[in-house]
Amino acid sequence: MESRTQLSQVLRSLFFEEAARLAKEQEVIQRHRCFSATSLLLVLVLGWLEHPLAGPSQLGRFAHTVGVKVSKQAIAERLCWKTAHWLRSVLERGVSTLVLACPLAQGVLARFPAVV
Repeated sequence: MESRTQLSQVLRSLFFEEAARLAKEQEVIQRHRCFSATSLLLVLVLGWLEHPLAGPSQLGRFAHTVGVKVSKQAIAERLCWKTAHWLRSVLERGVSTLVLACPLAQGVLARFPAVV
């Protein structure tokens, strides 16, 4: 990644496009009532960045700071295996995008059939 502008574009695409597509594929968001894929990702990622051990109650309070009006019960319902798998796939997509964007990493990693 050569610049903050490029990183910003990658993150914007990841949070607003890829996360929504992956959530739809994996049926994480079934109907858009209190959460969209983007708002759920923002609450979980930014909430846990600010408070790494946050539970549903603290994440619910944090959600209000990013403009998402939800209860702690709504967050607790989404803390399940399906959401965990979705978060992992979003993380994998983000990491692969960043690794492929770095020319040095491409040269080093090109020698290996897979990176696990």
